[in-house]
Amino acid sequence: MNPGQLWTNRSTRELASVLSEQGISVRPNAVHRLLRVELGLGRRQALKDRPLGDCPDRDSQVKRIDELRRHFTCWGHSA
Repeated sequence: MNPGQLWTNRSTRELASVLSEQGISVRPNAVHRLLRVELGLGRRQALKDRPLGDCPDRDSQVKRIDELRRHFTCWGHSA
């Protein structure tokens, strides 16, 4: 956690664990109550702001990715 950070992707359990490591004993439900109920904050959620739609090159992109995957796995690399 960074000082001054206003949002997080961490769960209340993770936050309680970090606080515990810093010497502050608190349960996840207390973290939830403080953040959600008292401060009105919640976990950050990624949202799509626009649809991807159809891409004319989509088929060639997928074929190229498959070609690269086959090339690297042929040489023993993970893909």
